[in-house]
Amino acid sequence: MLALILRPTVLLAAALGISLGFGLPQGASAEPGVARISDMQGSVAVQRGDTNTAVEATVNAPVLGADYVTTGDNSRAEIDLDGASSVRLGSGVEMRFSDLDPGSRRLQLAQGPIDLRVFRGNDLGTQIDTPSVSIRPTQAGSYRVNVTPDGRTWVAVRSGAAEVITPQGARTIGPGSTLIAAGSATNPSISTQGPIANDSFDTWNGQRDQYWQAAAPSEAYVNPNIVGADDLQQYGQWQSDPSYGQVWVPNSEPAGWSPYQTGSWVWEDGYGWTWVAAEPWGWAPYHYGSWYRGSYGWAWYPGPAVVTPVWQPALVAWIGFGGGSGISIGLNLAGPGYDVGWIPLAPFEPYYPWYGYGGYGGYGGPTVINQVTIINNPSAYRNYRYGVVAVSGRQFAAGQFGHTRLYAPNQLRNVRGFRGAVPIDPTAANLRFSNASVPRQLAVTSRVAQTRFAGNAPVTRRTPFTQQRTAIATGLRHARVQTVAARFTTPTTPAAIHAAAARMAAARPSTTARTAARPNVVRNAARPNVAHTATRPNVAHTATRPNVAHTATRPNVAHTATRPKVAHTATRPNVAHRATPNRTTAHATTAHVTTAHSHVATAPRRTNTAPAAHARSVPVAHNYTAPRTTHAVPVAHTYTAPRTYHAPVAHTYTAPRTYHAAPVVHAYTAPRTYHAPARTYAAPARAVPVRQAAPARPAPARPAAGDRQHPPR
Repeated sequence: MLALILRPTVLLAAALGISLGFGLPQGASAEPGVARISDMQGSVAVQRGDTNTAVEATVNAPVLGADYVTTGDNSRAEIDLDGASSVRLGSGVEMRFSDLDPGSRRLQLAQGPIDLRVFRGNDLGTQIDTPSVSIRPTQAGSYRVNVTPDGRTWVAVRSGAAEVITPQGARTIGPGSTLIAAGSATNPSISTQGPIANDSFDTWNGQRDQYWQAAAPSEAYVNPNIVGADDLQQYGQWQSDPSYGQVWVPNSEPAGWSPYQTGSWVWEDGYGWTWVAAEPWGWAPYHYGSWYRGSYGWAWYPGPAVVTPVWQPALVAWIGFGGGSGISIGLNLAGPGYDVGWIPLAPFEPYYPWYGYGGYGGYGGPTVINQVTIINNPSAYRNYRYGVVAVSGRQFAAGQFGHTRLYAPNQLRNVRGFRGAVPIDPTAANLRFSNASVPRQLAVTSRVAQTRFAGNAPVTRRTPFTQQRTAIATGLRHARVQTVAARFTTPTTPAAIHAAAARMAAARPSTTARTAARPNVVRNAARPNVAHTATRPNVAHTATRPNVAHTATRPNVAHTATRPKVAHTATRPNVAHRATPNRTTAHATTAHVTTAHSHVATAPRRTNTAPAAHARSVPVAHNYTAPRTTHAVPVAHTYTAPRTYHAPVAHTYTAPRTYHAAPVVHAYTAPRTYHAPARTYAAPARAVPVRQAAPARPAPARPAAGDRQHPPR
């Protein structure tokens, strides 16, 4: 049974820890990896790892570790693992994602053909396990693996190179040959033959490759690790905004459309409420970056391209309205009279995750919910003025999102914003991606579930949904409700936006590959001792200096528990002695901030037994202390100056555009108005002949009767 727990550190993180729109979640470092169904044809089903029930798959449906994916006859599915690799499923596939953590992905293929496509050579952490062998790419390429009904494994490398791993060793195969493995994974028989002919599955794979390559222009504006960016080129346009730079605007959205309006909320353990968009492009713009409304209408700002992207279940602020007021305990929006709404976050607005510490737990850990925090001024959010997308609380709990409504602010009553956990418990209806029924042939058979795979990789442990729901419902009944005010100002001027982007780039510089576990910057920022440690030059610099790994292998550091502190103090200066425990503490709490930290953490265990390191411990410690202190400060100081220089560039460019438009319009208006009198003057000229004809009228007049001349008689 999952326990409801209350931790002081959790409350501190919940009260202070936030992230700015693109920010890192306030959760623990054990957040699960997520894949995405990016394309599908025919019948495709997902059997979730936290239930034994299969649900119909849809485009943009998330896939987590321990999930099964199955396809029917004449069906296809493409699943994006990240921005540089995808796995494509042919007909009759039964496959499980045993692990989806970046850097150590494991797929278990029980039956059918798949193709692992690796687009960049720095993303080689995916391994395919079959009942006989394991396959691991060693370079970018296309790798087709097929498990036939009789249990044999066929491996064909269309491009690139891969290792086929068995207990007897590993062998490398390349294009032009096919490896066939049969038997159990403990002692498989291996044979080779020539290349297999292309079929309709290979043709479809080639079409998906062309789709990915056609999206290359979008990579100029976003970080290459943003998943789903390949859809943006086809379904929208990139526009230049004077304040934000390049932003993406969707094509042909109906009048009154708003982000996060077409789709549904699905419950995923580890993340809680997760948005599944109905738009075909709806992965990147709803799980990275943020939205704002400007001269182009609704536009998506991906964030600075130099910032490491982190996937989020959605980037919204939750709103509840209706119902009663003055509730201090037991608030649940699924009750009668309540409505549940959400607002897309504008760039650089604070993001309060509703999962992890301070929100919903799960994913193999405890479900934590002990407090509901209400924001009494949700109008502080920039996009609040454009309306709140909402459904009734009962519709939300029933998974009915086909008729969302956009409410204007003046239509809302008893409005509440929520920070952290949203007071609504999930139901079985919230596990579905659609209301379609799953064909019986797509159900995972017991034979597949009991298959032993090569590699013996452990399957990701998931918390059963029934336990999640019980713990959350119990927590909501007893959760304390507190009210706070939102205290932030959304940057809107070019100078403020550039400054916010520069601060974000400094805090989270981009890496060439996504880290194995998402960094926990938000939680560190909320804890003063950790934040202070992170800003110390010697600690930050230690994570990136190769000689730190060398220091970690020195016996005087690794064997601190067996050596007296007095001896340690005698051989090392006081500064080095104080830095050592602080560095150890910072390393434990921020081990997932950068890949360098994770690398250093494993280095001592690999080289700790080197006997020569003990003899050199004293001189190395003496020489290492001085450059560490003097080198870190100028590096940080030099990097700050160019960040603050961008603001005047945008400001200087605005003035000449505004000044040039006015005189052009004014000079052109005057001559058009002057023609009117010329056209009016023609009327008197045409009236002159009429007045000259008047004297001719008396001509036929006759003399009076008295003046007539009579003929003589």
